[in-house]
This record gives sequence, structure tokens and C-alpha cells, in this order.
Amino acid sequence: MLIQQEVNQATNETQFDAPVISTREAATQVLVRDGQTIVLGGLRDHQRDANQGGVPILSSIPILGGLFGSASREAHDTELYLFLTPRIIKTDADADSVTAPRLPKGGVQ
Repeated sequence: MLIQQEVNQATNETQFDAPVISTREAATQVLVRDGQTIVLGGLRDHQRDANQGGVPILSSIPILGGLFGSASREAHDTELYLFLTPRIIKTDADADSVTAPRLPKGGVQ
């Protein structure tokens, strides 16, 4: 089985008046039995944000500026795990047996 996973996310950064898009990708090839679950990991992301605000002009005064402003820093870590359980479907009856438990009760609405 060939697997390619991609995650795109807009960041707080901008270039040319548009947000910068962060992209994480994983591509692999695995050999797995019918019904066996595999786990793919490693799509990690680390973002740091720094924000500064306050009263204009007064917050930029050296030493005293801290009394008129505020600063904050945040860090965000994200890791994505992908769990896959492939099923080999050879006939229509196989397809029905796999999909029937996932359909809403009372038929298709």
C-alpha cells in the first residue's frame, strides 16, 4: 500500500499580504495484511508566537515602558498520528458487510 499524508495550516506570518502556509508531509510504502492496523506518525509541528501591546509611545520608553505595555509568548506543539486498517473488498457482498455497520439505522437518508 502506498500512503501519502499532507497537513496544511495557515500561520500567523504574512508575505505579500497573504498568510504563510505551513505544510507537513509523510510518504511511505507498507505491506500489511487484510484487517491489520498500522500507525504512521512523525507529522510534528512547533509554533512560537510573540505578542506585544500597550499604550503607543509610552510602552516604547526604555525601562518605564514595561509599566505601559505587555508582552506574551506562546509555544504550540502538534503531532499527528494516522491509524489505518485496510480491508480487501473483492465482491459486492464484501462491500456491504464493511459499510452496513457504518450506515445510519433505517437506511440511507
